[in-house]
This record gives sequence, structure tokens and C-alpha cells, in this order.
Amino acid sequence: MQITVCDKNLKKLTALNNDFPQMLSFSADTWHRYREDGVSTFDLTVSKFRGGKLHEDIGLITDDVYLKFNFDGDTHIFAITNIDEDDFSLKITSNSTLLEFTNELANPFESTSAQTIAWYMEKMELLGFAGAEIGLNEISGNKRTLKFDSQETKLARLKSLISQFDAEFEIKTQVNKSGSFKRYVINIYHEADDSHHGIGKVRGDVTLRYGRDVKGVQRTVDKTELFNMGIFTGANSLNMGDYVRSDKDENGEEEFYTRKGNIAVYAPKSARMYPATLRDGDNWTRKDFQTEYTNLNDLAAYAFKTLKAYAYPLVTYTVSIQSNFLANYGDLALGDTVKIYDDNFNGGLILTARISEQIISFSNPNNNSLVFSNYKKLKSQISPTLQTRMKEIVEASIPYTIKVATDNGVGFKNGQGQSVVTPTLTKGNKVISSGWRWVIDGVIKSTSPSYIVKAADINQTMVLTIAAWVDNKEVASEQITFINAVDGVAGAKGDKGDVGPRGPQGERGLQGIQGLQGPKGDQGIAGEKGADGRSQYTHLAYADTISGSGFSQTDQNKAFIGMYQDFTVTDSKNPADYRWSKWKGSDGANGIPGKPGADGRTPYIHFAYSDNADGTGLTVTDNGQRYQGYYSDYTQADSTDKANYKWIDRWAKIEVGGRNLAQKTSKEWSLPYTDFKGIANTCPDLYKILIDGLAVGDTLKSRIVLKYTDVVPASGQTASVWLQGSGDVTVWNAGRYNDSSRKIISGSGEVVFEHEFKITADHLKNKCWYWQFRTDYIASGLLQWKLAKVESGTVFTNWSPALEDVRADIDSKADQVLTQEQLNALNEKAGVIQAELEAKASMDTVSKWFVDFQKFVKEDAAGKSQSEKDLLTLTQRIEVMNSEFGDKVAQWSFLDDYMRAGNKGLVIGKKDGSSSVRVSDNRISFYSAGKEVAYISGGVLRIDNGVFTKTLQIGRFREEQYHINPDMNVIRYVGGN
Repeated sequence: MQITVCDKNLKKLTALNNDFPQMLSFSADTWHRYREDGVSTFDLTVSKFRGGKLHEDIGLITDDVYLKFNFDGDTHIFAITNIDEDDFSLKITSNSTLLEFTNELANPFESTSAQTIAWYMEKMELLGFAGAEIGLNEISGNKRTLKFDSQETKLARLKSLISQFDAEFEIKTQVNKSGSFKRYVINIYHEADDSHHGIGKVRGDVTLRYGRDVKGVQRTVDKTELFNMGIFTGANSLNMGDYVRSDKDENGEEEFYTRKGNIAVYAPKSARMYPATLRDGDNWTRKDFQTEYTNLNDLAAYAFKTLKAYAYPLVTYTVSIQSNFLANYGDLALGDTVKIYDDNFNGGLILTARISEQIISFSNPNNNSLVFSNYKKLKSQISPTLQTRMKEIVEASIPYTIKVATDNGVGFKNGQGQSVVTPTLTKGNKVISSGWRWVIDGVIKSTSPSYIVKAADINQTMVLTIAAWVDNKEVASEQITFINAVDGVAGAKGDKGDVGPRGPQGERGLQGIQGLQGPKGDQGIAGEKGADGRSQYTHLAYADTISGSGFSQTDQNKAFIGMYQDFTVTDSKNPADYRWSKWKGSDGANGIPGKPGADGRTPYIHFAYSDNADGTGLTVTDNGQRYQGYYSDYTQADSTDKANYKWIDRWAKIEVGGRNLAQKTSKEWSLPYTDFKGIANTCPDLYKILIDGLAVGDTLKSRIVLKYTDVVPASGQTASVWLQGSGDVTVWNAGRYNDSSRKIISGSGEVVFEHEFKITADHLKNKCWYWQFRTDYIASGLLQWKLAKVESGTVFTNWSPALEDVRADIDSKADQVLTQEQLNALNEKAGVIQAELEAKASMDTVSKWFVDFQKFVKEDAAGKSQSEKDLLTLTQRIEVMNSEFGDKVAQWSFLDDYMRAGNKGLVIGKKDGSSSVRVSDNRISFYSAGKEVAYISGGVLRIDNGVFTKTLQIGRFREEQYHINPDMNVIRYVGGN
């Protein structure tokens, strides 16, 4: 896209173009078009530098120039209204309308007679002052008696006038061949109704579907403006007393009417559905309207139109579309009407909607967007019988599940006790009534609704199979293993053992009485010189955060303590000198008061750690063991007796999710994303994240590996990336996927994003999030990602595919109706039938097939031999013709290749004779070293040797490389017409 910068005469001064390095470039451009206003705005940022140097044309962009570009065959001109300049760029704001439309005022005006819209526009000077003309006018014959009481801008007056004529408008710019301004053309359309479409057209080729093009649909029902009886009065006390009309619905029931002699218009169907009171009698909800209509037909049309708009609750819809939708429908325009499907509403939701606003970015099409209005709900054309059948099919696809409960667990000791087992059969969220069979070792023990397992019947272990039966068919089964542990019998007392070997030397005895003082000895050997007698000091300080903010050397109420040691008595005031750690948690609830201690005794609390619940193998140092023990006494030394400690499971609150809520993830690197323009808010789409199964208070953990290659930040900026996501209902409001922390990237490398947040009620308003990487100021480079996992829990688990992806992969292995077991059975049955048919086939048929096959082989061999001879003959003939009949041959020679045309066909090949192709009237042959290795003739392709790298299809079966394991091939049934 090229944007021309022009002077007031639309003469070109310079241009902006991102495709040419010598021209000024632009970014962050937003062209916002409004259907209702007939105008648009254009904002963009122009870089002052190109190739590292200040561009010489940047000084030509001032507040008195215009911007011009062509789009879809139309010229668009914008007047600059604001420029914000810094060291690196110009941020420009511009409007599409002339300054007169937005700055000049239209005075109050009144007509005493009905006039056309063209008359009003001329009399109120809405055309000539701006060089504007009326082009298309679909309401040229309509007349109104109108009054405008207040002063307003001419743009506001134009919109008001168009509205009172029940019309829509657009302003087109026309230029001369020289590029200079010619005129503005105002096209006027009848507003959209059952007979007119207004601006744009009905796009029957565009259908938006939830999950593919649509992120979500929000439906709002409002009855605050509802009424079903209206009194409408025009100018000079004109009323509906002499007017008769009755409108019926599609079932022939009267829905709106007015009777002769009655000035009111009624909506009886609405009154029955939404009565004004709960008592019998007058249940009409009435509103009165005063208008300036002087014609009874115009007044009646307005009355019925208004009553139809408010006789029923006002239902509004808000549709959020996927960012990649417009890439497939780039020709959508303002006013176009499209269809929207969403199956997440009862009975399905089918809407039509018009494009009321259009947002276009030339530098970053991913930012393109649409705003819809004029939503209209359509009735489904699917018959009730078919809808019921579709629901039955959906119900049939939901598997049965058995949930089992026991009143005494599954473990016993010494044959004592029993446990009552009670099953429940469910299908989705529904509890299904069923029969039961209880099976042990292949024997049906009972068919009751519950079963008693007795420990006395269990020899070490017992497997109980529970089968659910519906309509005399087994629909699900479950197994439970019960255990009976038995203590061994005490053995007899053994014989007295032999005398053991001599034990080790005992401990040293008590020291004897000290002897008398001996005489003074000689002076000893001098020791080594000691270090300087310096005193070491420990320094403490306090802070609010681990980085030392809120530093204080006296306030011990702060949450973090810092410490360092040196030989200086003065405390440092630099937080960086301290090593910080959290030493004070939030205040807890008051503890249970302890018992009074003995006078003068100091209590001690002791901790120990073990990998075993009973404390076996305890240590007094914490090495990450699962269990922690504690006790208190008045002895300072820690006990090594595990019985003294009370043991607790430190991991009891750890929750492990494991289910990947992100859809269509992979352990392989994604395709590279390279669409960077050096601007903020460039967002590569990642995956759809389901919110299924989450509850308020759950911890959502996300992990993804990002690889960045040759990333170059925009000039003067820092390139960064983080995780974000919009909700399908809340979009970017409260309830969106919480943003992760930002990571700075440059050059090449890998980073791992590990992010978590708590689920709130706002999050659960959505059915899913649309996950993205948000990147800022990446001028060039590429991003790839893998091993994405989003799960509920308190610890990260290894990557695994989403459950829905696994199911889809399984479903793709067989027909959607047939299970694998059914396919195997059908294949076996088909094999038997085939064997029987072959056995019954007559010998004549077999003989005929054998003769045909031998004929094919002979013709194939002959054709191959003849093809090789033709190639040799053609080569020889060309050599002869070159020397003797030069005017009868066409020959082209290149450095390594040649092409010759002769009577036996066209040959293209290598000069060294390594390979060639010959095309004749009945055969295409491929040669290697003069030998035919493949040909196409008579509808048959014959190849001596070949390699298919991806797929090969024969009939209705296709063989291909398995996408999960490249060392395995699979054969799929692909169907046929």
C-alpha cells in the first residue's frame, strides 16, 4: 500500500511505502470506517528514519497537508488534524471529511410543506459549500415536512436529515485524471428493511461459524422499553382514526392492527405474552408519540414500524470474530450482511448481521476487525423430526460410565469384616437406570443393585467385575480388586544359641583422682603468628520486598530481613549489600493457649523428616522428604526415636492435574511465525484453551517452550514477549486469561514460560480462551513453540496431548459409525464371502482373466521395446536430418539440455544422455541412460521403481506414513462417490 502526501491542491509532495527501502515507512496504521456516519478516520505512525538515517522527506509532513490512497477502486482523502512528534516518529491523526462538515454550523430551519431530501440539502447549504453533489438517490420521490430547532454542525444536520427520511448515506471522493480534486458524491440509500438492503449487499457466500470464525456470541434480552399499544399524533393533530390496517404473522395470527375510529395501534400477541399486570382486564402497555408528519400514510408507516420494534423484548447480540477471519474474506465492505451460526444456544442460533464499522490496517492485517449491527435471528429450517434425530445421535455417542462406592473400602485383615459395593451408571451428566451383574472368576454371583464382599471369602486378592445392562445389552463394566492380609502363625521357641565371639573393647573408665602439681617445665616452642585481632560485625536491616524496597534499619515489622557480615562497625544503607529473605508471614489466627510450663524451665520444639509415614529412617535435616515429624520437651538435643514424633504428610495438599486443556498442541516445533513490523501488540495465535472442569479457586498452570531466532528489536525499542488470551464471552475484560510476566528477547535462544493464576467466577463465564503470544517491537526474526500445556493443579506435569485431540485421533482411525471390533468382524466376514465367491466362480471366467492378463503383459513388453527403439530412431533421424534435411527438423540446444521435435515425437533431455522424456501421440515415456523406466499410455501409468514419500491411494483406500511414528505406515478407508 502506498499513501501519498499532498498539498491543498492534491499535488504529490512525497509518499509512504513499506515495500521500498528508500521511501518513508509507516506502522500502527488504523483506518476506521463508520457506516452510520458515512465518514472515516485514519491514524498512523511515520518513522523519521530509514536505513539508520533521518529521511530527507520527513519535513514535508506538516499539519496543512493531506493523505491520499486508493482502495477497492475508490480514492480516499484525509485531512490531518493532529501530529505528535518525538525523536523517532510522527503520530498522525486524520479525518476523511472536509473541515467544513465538522467545523461549520447549520442554522435552525423549518419547512411548512412536504419537500424532498434534495430540496432540504440545497436550502440548508449542505452541498455547494463543500463541492458536493447527490449521486444515487433511492428516496428521491419521498417528501417530509421537517423542522430543525437547534444549531448544529453540518455533518450532524446531514445525519439527522438522512435519518428522518429513513435512509442511509455514504460519501465518495472523485478526482480528475490529473489527480486533483473533482467533487464529493453523496449516495443516498433507502434504509434496510424487508424490501431494501441499504449500503452494501447480502453476502450469501460468507457464513461465520462458532469455533472457526467466531470466538463467541453474547445475547442480551431487555424488556425495559417494551410496549404493545401506541398513540401516534402528527402535525396539526393528525391521528390514526381514519386508518385501517391488520398485519398477521407467519401462522395467520393477527399480530398488529388499527381499526377505523380508533386512534391507537395495537400488538395483541405481545399483550398476551407480556401483560401489563397479572390481573385480568386491560393488560395493554401504552406509549404516546408526537411527530411532525403531515401525511397519514407516512404517520401509519412510522407507527407500525415503531410498534414492531418495541412490542417484544429488545434482543441484542455481540459477536467476537477470530483474528484470522478477515484473511479469508478480504472483500467484505461496509453494510454487507453475513450469516452467523452458533450451536451453543438452545436449538442452535442463526443470525444475520450487517457490518457497521470496519477497521483496516495495511501494515499489519492481523489487526483488521469488523463491528456488526442490525442483528436478526432467523428460524432454523431443520424439521423438528430431524432435530430430534440429531439429538438422539448425539446422545448415542456419549459413553456409559460406572461410578463405584464402598462403605468399608477394599482392604481387609485376617478374614475379618465386609464391604457393601454400590454402583451408579451415568451417561454424561444423566443417571441411567440399569440392571447389574456381579462376576468373580467368570461366575455370575448376583444381579442385585448392590453386592456384599466378605473378607472371609477372599484368599489374598479377589477381582470383582461389575457389568451394567440396559435393554438386555451390556453397556459398561468396571473392576475392583479387594485384598485380605493375613498375619502368620507365631513360631515355636528356638534352641539356645552358641556363645558369641568376644565383644569390642569397652568405653574408657572414669578418670582417676588428679595427682599433685609437678615442677615447672621448660618454655615450649613458639607457635605461628596469629591473624590481626579484628572484630567481625553482623549487620541487619528490614524491607518490604525481596529486592530491598522500603529499606529500614529499625522497623522490624517489615516482611523481609537482610543480613551481611564485615569488619566495619557502621551499618550500610545500601540494600544491595544485604542478602534478603522473608522472615515474617501474614498474621495467622490466634493459636490454642499452651499449658503453663514448669518454673524456670526452657521448652524446645524438635523437627525430623522421613520418606516413610511411620518415621522410619528419620533425619533431623530437611532433605525434601515427604513426611515431617515434631514434638516438644525441655531437652535441647533432638531425639532419634521415631516414636517421639507426630508425623504429617507434607504433600497432602499437592494437586496434580495432568489433563491438557490446550487443544491441538504438539511436542514438535510449530511453523515459524515471522510477521513482525517493529510495532507493539503483534500477537501470534497459539491454541484454544478449554475451561471445562475448572472451578473457582483452582490453580491454572501453563507451560510452553518458545524458541526465537535472529530477533532484531525495533530501533530505540526493547523486544519483549508474554502470554495472554481473550475469553470467548468476556473477550479482553475481567475473565480473560491472566497475562504472564514479560520476557525480553534478542538474537537467538530459548525461553520457558511457566505461569499460574487462580480461577475466579469471571473466568468461568467463558467456555474457552484464545491463547496468544503478545509481542512488542520485534522488527524481524522468527518465533516457534512446542510442548504447550495448560492444566489444573499445583505442580507442572510432562506434556501430553489434550483428551479431545486423542479422541479425535482415535475417531479418525475408523468410520464414525463403526467401532474397531465391528470393522474387524466385517473384514473377517468379507473375507469369508470373498472366498466363497472365488470358489463358486466358473473356470471360464478365470481362464478369460488369465488370457487378458497375458495379453496385457505382452503388449506392455512390446510397447516398452518399441518406445526404446523410437527414441533411438528419432535420435538417428535427427542426426540425418541435420545433415541432409535440415529444413525438416526443429532443434534447440542449451548448456546442458536439448529439445528436439521429430516425426516420433518431442524429446527433452540432458546432453550427456543421463535422462530424457519423449512425448508422442499415444505415449509419454521416461528414460534413464537410454532405457525406458516409466510410461503413460492407454490410461495406465507404469513405473519400474518408485518412491512415494507421503501417500498412495488405490480405489477407496489410502496408504500413508503415520504422522506420530514415521517408521509405521497405515491404510485408511477414505470412501468414494
